[in-house]
Amino acid sequence: MGNLEVKIPFITEQGNEYTLEFAINKDIPDVSIPIPIVEISIILEKRTTNTNSFKVFNYIIEKIRTYLSNHDVILFYYCDGGDLYYRSNNKRKFTSPQHFRSVFFNTLFKKANTSLLIENQVIIDEIHGNHYFSFIYNEKYKSYIQILLEELKDLEDK
Repeated sequence: MGNLEVKIPFITEQGNEYTLEFAINKDIPDVSIPIPIVEISIILEKRTTNTNSFKVFNYIIEKIRTYLSNHDVILFYYCDGGDLYYRSNNKRKFTSPQHFRSVFFNTLFKKANTSLLIENQVIIDEIHGNHYFSFIYNEKYKSYIQILLEELKDLEDK
């Protein structure tokens, strides 16, 4: 299975510097599934421009695909609320950078026609703002996703 903790630094054609990080998240409560949950983060190290080409997103999705082909895990992606350049339009209104990231990442992932599955969730929080996250996984782990969603629902209700 190899080391689950992986960092992949890369520089875009536009000069933005990122690290794609796969790490065991200590903040995720113990869950009753037999495989690890690994958090994936896209960390902006240096910004030179506000936009990236689709090549960047395709590169990230390919790295996710490769990681999951080499590790029996479920990936957890939390959309942070950091500053982000995005536009709402008449077709779609985004309520926050988190909302935009969630919709954008999900759309790109589905357009990549990968055999991997993605399950998006929103925890509604009127005080602190909504929380958007996704699980990315191989189809053989679909039953584990249902268990995770039920356990998260129980936590949310407490």
